[in-house]
Amino acid sequence: MTPLQARGPGAGGDDAWLLRKDLARSRRDRLAQATPAPAPGLVDASLALARCAAALDARDEVVEGLCDAARWSAAAFAAAERELFHAVPRSAETAPNLPLAAPLAVGGLCAAMLLRDAPSLAVLAAPGAFERNWARSAAGDVAVGHETFWPAYGGLFAALARGETIEPTRIQACRTAVLSDQPSALDRTGLRALKLPPLRLVDTLTQEPEGWIVAVDDALRAFNTFFSHPDWVPIDTAMLALDISALCAIAHDRYGAPSDYGSPFIPAWLVGGRASCA
Repeated sequence: MTPLQARGPGAGGDDAWLLRKDLARSRRDRLAQATPAPAPGLVDASLALARCAAALDARDEVVEGLCDAARWSAAAFAAAERELFHAVPRSAETAPNLPLAAPLAVGGLCAAMLLRDAPSLAVLAAPGAFERNWARSAAGDVAVGHETFWPAYGGLFAALARGETIEPTRIQACRTAVLSDQPSALDRTGLRALKLPPLRLVDTLTQEPEGWIVAVDDALRAFNTFFSHPDWVPIDTAMLALDISALCAIAHDRYGAPSDYGSPFIPAWLVGGRASCA
């Protein structure tokens, strides 16, 4: 039993996670047959495939899921803005009127960052692309992904992927939005537990890199604490700290930070750049 399997669901070992992984793969394959292909569902199923495969340490399938998440995310962005992105694989197959919910867009962006998928990053991290996608998807009602912190949060990841310098005021504005009491479908305690530590990592990466290891340890502790709760440990999101891992990949590539933090939540082989889209 891998360390991730030992968390859930029900500490059931291989059988439980194989079933969940196969269901995610089946859903992805079924959706891919639709015309036009619904990118949001495909990104969701691909991320689920990667996370369930992580519980099994099935590295090829982790990469497969992350690669599909990155490329279908890029296809959705490109399909909606054909005047900006002309030759993105799969964009012609994707419905342009189906924007990605912000959590899926962040997942696709982080997947591209981990796999160093330059074609997908050229679209997903293009200036303003994340923010425009959020504006298309946020209809004003209270739904997960419509919270006002998302464009600032995703925009920070995109800026890091582009190699830009990030002003502290920009990070603080995002932190303030996360801490607000805005009506939301998200659990506010969980939101703060899962989004404030990555924001501290962004701040540390750009302002005080000497504190990087401590900040990563704190972020991992917060992730582990939140997903150790019985209400949350069964979901596949608990298997892979995608946001934290993507930031660790940036720190590794640009600043020589370590790839191995001794945690199954941030696989050293992904952070170290030993995987890529075929």
